[in-house]
Amino acid sequence: MRGKRIDRRERTWGLLIVRNKPETKVVEQVAREFDCAESTVKRDIKTMEEWLGDLDPAVASRPVSILRELRETRSRRRELIELAREDGDLEFATKLQEDIEENLTRTLELCETYGVFEKREVAFEVADHLLDQEFDTLE
Repeated sequence: MRGKRIDRRERTWGLLIVRNKPETKVVEQVAREFDCAESTVKRDIKTMEEWLGDLDPAVASRPVSILRELRETRSRRRELIELAREDGDLEFATKLQEDIEENLTRTLELCETYGVFEKREVAFEVADHLLDQEFDTLE
């Protein structure tokens, strides 16, 4: 079970970074949602780089926020792909799938740049495998 602190920080990161809400609004909203002092949320924001890796332990590098945002984007696009399929809009579903491929490529480039993958060949083997899985879901 996740702790309240991790949940609060996940929400703070999501509102501030992913949704790009103003810091003052994030502080107010998170403090209200988690029944904590606004100073607690402000401290979380100030120390975000220190605890951000705790939200995603698989990635220990500093650009973890960017990697998490790219992953969130892929997840939202997958949901849209399902809706497009249900509506019979395979052209739009295919476009979204291509966007996921581009997103994954950028993620792998960041991983390589910051040492998550030591060799480019490994990164692209992983990419090929993941893309095969992604395109299998489109069929």
